[in-house]
Amino acid sequence: MAGLDAVIEHCGRPRALIGHSLGALAIACRHQDGPPPWAGELDSVVLISMPAGAEELLRTFIDALGLSPATEQRLLDRFHARFHAAPRDYAAMPGAGRIAARLLLVHDRADDIVPHAHSVQLFTQRHGAQLITTEDQGHSKLTREATTIAQIVDFIDRSVTQP
Repeated sequence: MAGLDAVIEHCGRPRALIGHSLGALAIACRHQDGPPPWAGELDSVVLISMPAGAEELLRTFIDALGLSPATEQRLLDRFHARFHAAPRDYAAMPGAGRIAARLLLVHDRADDIVPHAHSVQLFTQRHGAQLITTEDQGHSKLTREATTIAQIVDFIDRSVTQP
């Protein structure tokens, strides 16, 4: 989240934000205590393949890598040392629910890293959010697929062209 603030400080206040996976989670977490100071001109937010939280994402990686209990504990200790919090403290909600800008969620039904259900859950909890569900693009391909990119650009452009 400090990285997000640093980029905004360097580049200026954004009109739109797009985050994928952990980047999407960072945007949501940055809104946990309400809109950040730089969010006043924010019109649109796009969250792509966003996990429900860091705890779920770490569990996926721990299981996929088959980490031993000792290595898992070392990873969790390093996480806490780096972020001064437990993974459970980095959850998409309630932050994503506090994003005042228009919100688009994009997620592939066959995502092999973050289950599609994570975005569906957020979609049902966040009034006014829109959800695009893609097929057979996995976790990352949808960030390079022309039709999906066009839908994201259209979503952002609509906020810029509409009063």
